[in-house]
This record gives sequence, structure tokens and C-alpha cells, in this order.
Amino acid sequence: MKFRPLHDRVVVERLEAEEKTASGIIIPDSAQEKPMQGKIIAAGSGARDETGKIQPLDVKEGDVVLIFTHNCKNHAIFGGLIAKYLLLYKLASAIVVEGKVRDAAYLKRENFSIWCEGVTPLGCYNKKTRAYPLAKKKKLINQFEGSIAICDECGVTIIPKKRINKEMFDKLQQIEIQEDLWFFCLDTLKWDTKKIVCDKAYLKDTELLSKNHIRNLSKLKISLDKKK
Repeated sequence: MKFRPLHDRVVVERLEAEEKTASGIIIPDSAQEKPMQGKIIAAGSGARDETGKIQPLDVKEGDVVLIFTHNCKNHAIFGGLIAKYLLLYKLASAIVVEGKVRDAAYLKRENFSIWCEGVTPLGCYNKKTRAYPLAKKKKLINQFEGSIAICDECGVTIIPKKRINKEMFDKLQQIEIQEDLWFFCLDTLKWDTKKIVCDKAYLKDTELLSKNHIRNLSKLKISLDKKK
């Protein structure tokens, strides 16, 4: 029976898992990995914007999507950098995430087609945070006087007053420099995310960087040396 989902929802069917290896060895069912790809078999007409106008989906029936099932508990599986790489350079029409993502404002601004369980400011490797009931939150307000609250579509992150110092601002500068380098390597050099994030190839292939990036890279190297 054929049906159409409501609004901006889609129905995705997993593509069959490989039953043989490249050399012809049969893979038993218990050892087969969940397929990372799926196919859209039904799509809604789209969601209404602030003016009430229906915005059609960028995907359609038959499009191939990527499926993420990695368990990060209550943390984000990925953010803007990986989403851009997968959608723009890996020819995936959309991403379905059995979990949360971060960088919601960026993902929304780029109009990426992503379905997920929610958003969070926490990445996979960030430290665990505590959630307080509303009654206790009110009692904690006075403790956060003088602190910095960073709020966006992903949630709220509190930087306590005692941690607002030169070291914190230096770390923020390092993050800004690093992310600028990452997106340059992705957008201009067309590198994959493993080469950028894991291998940090930009530390070796400096001849491919601009003068401004090389100047900032010297600051980043100082930070990396200190961590060692």
C-alpha cells in the first residue's frame, strides 16, 4: 500500500547488507553490519515556513541517504563539518541519524536535509554534563552570577565565572583557528574529513595554505606543542 508522509517527514528503507566479501566469502547474518545506506520510498510535501508557505523538500522518492546508528548516548554524533562533507562531496541526498547532532544553526542556514532525534551543544567526546530539575535550577541562578551563558538552537552552555580568564579565551581562539583551517581544507582543498580532523594533514602540507592560514597555523602549532 502506497502512502505519503505528512509535512517534511520521509520513509527510509535500508538497503540490503552485503552478503559476500569482495573475494566471494559468505558473511553470516550475525556478522553482517547494519547498512549505512537507505533509499527514500516516500516523502512528504514539505513544511510551512514563517509566512505559511509550503517549502518543498530537497529529496524525493528513490534518493539514496546515509544512515548513522553510532551510539553517542546523549551527545551529538556529528556537526557542521562532517554534514557538509557527506552531503556536498559524497553525493548523499540526505542523512538520517539515530541520535543527536550539533551546530544546528549552521545546518539550518545551509538547508541541509537531515533527520535526527534532536540537537545538543555536546560533541561525542565532550565531558558529561549534569541535568538539574527546575526547582534546583532556580536555586543555582545565584551561583552563576557573573558567568557567561552561550545560547543557540542546540541548547545552553554555562561558562562559570572562575573559568573566565586568559586561558579560556586562548582556547577559544585556538578552536576558531582550527575550524577555519578545517573548512578551508574541506571547501578549497576538497580533502576528506579523516585527512583533516584525524590526520591533521594541514600541519605537513603548509604549501597549500594561504599566508593568513600559515600565520594562524603557527599559533595553533604552539598550542599543540603545549598539549604534548
